Amino acid sequence: MSCASCASRIERVVRMAPGVIDANVNYAAATLGVRLDTSVIAPSRVEEIVHDAGYEAAIIDDASKEPEDRGRGVLRTRLAVAAFFTIASMLPEMIAHLAGKEPSDPHVACCIALIAGILTVPVVSFSAWPFIVRALRSIRDRAPGMDLLIATGAVTTFGYSVVVLATGSSLVYFSTAGAIVAFLLLGRVIEDSARRRSVAAVRLLHALAPNVTHLIGEDTQEIDVATSSVPVGAKIRIRPGERIPLDGRVAFGSSNLDRSLLTGESTPVAVGANDVVEAGTLNLDGALVVEVVHTVGNRSLDEVARSVDLLLSHRAPMQALADRVAGKLTVVVLVVASATALATWIVSHDVATALARAVAVTVIACPCALGLATPMAVLVAAGRSARRGILFRDGASIERTADVTALLFDKTGTLTVGHPTVRGVIAASGHTRDEVLACAAMAEASSEHPVARAIVHAAPKVEANGSTRAIAGHGVEWIGDDGHCIRVGRRTFVASSAGPEPVTPHTVAHVSRDGEWIGVIVVDDPPRSEARRVVAEMRRRGLRIAMITGDRREVADDVAGRLGITEVVADCDPAEKARTVERWRQDGEVVGFAGDGLNDGPALAAADVGFAIDRATDVAQAAASVVLRGGGIEQILVAVDIARATRRIMRQNLAWALVYNSLAIPGAVAGFIPPSVAAFAMAASSLSVVANSLRLASRRLTGNTGSAALPSP
Repeated sequence: MSCASCASRIERVVRMAPGVIDANVNYAAATLGVRLDTSVIAPSRVEEIVHDAGYEAAIIDDASKEPEDRGRGVLRTRLAVAAFFTIASMLPEMIAHLAGKEPSDPHVACCIALIAGILTVPVVSFSAWPFIVRALRSIRDRAPGMDLLIATGAVTTFGYSVVVLATGSSLVYFSTAGAIVAFLLLGRVIEDSARRRSVAAVRLLHALAPNVTHLIGEDTQEIDVATSSVPVGAKIRIRPGERIPLDGRVAFGSSNLDRSLLTGESTPVAVGANDVVEAGTLNLDGALVVEVVHTVGNRSLDEVARSVDLLLSHRAPMQALADRVAGKLTVVVLVVASATALATWIVSHDVATALARAVAVTVIACPCALGLATPMAVLVAAGRSARRGILFRDGASIERTADVTALLFDKTGTLTVGHPTVRGVIAASGHTRDEVLACAAMAEASSEHPVARAIVHAAPKVEANGSTRAIAGHGVEWIGDDGHCIRVGRRTFVASSAGPEPVTPHTVAHVSRDGEWIGVIVVDDPPRSEARRVVAEMRRRGLRIAMITGDRREVADDVAGRLGITEVVADCDPAEKARTVERWRQDGEVVGFAGDGLNDGPALAAADVGFAIDRATDVAQAAASVVLRGGGIEQILVAVDIARATRRIMRQNLAWALVYNSLAIPGAVAGFIPPSVAAFAMAASSLSVVANSLRLASRRLTGNTGSAALPSP
């Protein structure tokens, strides 16, 4: 693709095909995301449609590298041909022009001009051929773009020179036609190289996990097999210094893992028996035997890669606006160029001058910089954020995150460590501590809630068959195969006549069996070590901070006081959390909500920006706009920092593209900019947008997963 108008044209022709539900092209990443009704159209048919529009396409898999590399080589070859023959054509043409008028021997002058024309033929016929083909197809598809402008400028200049030469004049512009193509191809090669590096940074996520796995067979013998063939439940060996190929649980051994390339965490994480390990992390010092939990396609790493692909396949609102402007600019430029040629000819009666100005307008106003302004910034931001374990759902999420003015936090697992411990058990008369814990553990055995895990860990081991139902914001209910019913959760939920609430600043879970209250479990979940520091930094930036929780007022006030949070909403069910978010939005705040649990889903969906904290439930991740796969709430600061930097770069790029066109077009109309300089200026403007976007890759981020103080933004 040559510019955003190419992307728009591909989208248009693909969307017109029967069975295509939606299609989105990311110009910077050179990808087409498409949703299909596969009973009507096959993915291979989409490739054919794109090919018919004048472009190459391949479904993204391991084989996709070959056509990409071939296309890159052809582009460089076209540039080499254009540069060589354009420079060669300049010498005879310069001899003709240095005379200042027709040479005394017209035959010699025409021969010199003819040589220049012959040398330019390879440029127009080979190097400019893709522009010409796509220009013709864009006219056919009624979607004119940059290719039409370039082809018009180069072919018109060459054709005019041929006509002039045929009439016996030697004042030709063959080298100008060659220079237009050469400069644009040079810019395209440099731009393509920069974009490929950015795409490679994103695609690195796909390559983090090894393709070969050390599988331990039934006879305990170790064999190397393809990672994609390893099933769930298989045991694999991870040697020191190797990356983990699949998600799983440690069955044997202990080690330290480096998660920095996957989550941005710089500090190694110690793991041992029963700990969860993720594909893509680096095993540092110990040998591990891991039982596979998720196979290829379902790993956390695959989810990260899919999230990045989804981000790149959707337009940010700012990008959609720029694409609409770029799409209409082509027609405007052609009208302005035609009017310039006509007006210049009327005033000067000089066809050559009129043509030169029209070509300069046509070439210099190509909307390449405008089309690159936002997708290039989003592409770089996608790679940067993914390497920090921050996954934005789409471009709109980036823009909304940059606008956040208030943050609401869930308590358990978000502001607290999420690894609570049982501090005490109060049993009803006639019941014992172990009985209360055992009953609660039956109900909580299948729950991933931090409080549930604490109860199961503290309880004696029990085996019971039954079904569990979670009632968001209230608790869980377990019904055994023998008909017994156990409830764990809020006092009003477990039984109509439950015992008193303990006077404690800790979380409590009431337990009932067959409608009879049998006790209450007290659980302590201390705040995260970095939470107070991060909250203070957020407040320093002017963000409004509050905690919203389903826990009791005493527990909420205790945690909030230790973290320096003054606004607290307690005793909330999921619906009330969502209503609170809506009230804040109605007050004019751009609200971010951070949570990780099942009961946080409605609030995450209601917020302008929902942040799903590390190891959040599937419901929370599905409802969130931003998923944080590493660290704690300090990652929210990093996400806001990336979003604001990305938006700033996008605005700078758009401002530059618009200022460039507003100054360049009048300059070309007035005759201050010749066609060859116009081609150079257009290429330079695109490269400036690329260079500005690449600053995101090296920008220092606010936020720190270590113990050092947060730097100023």
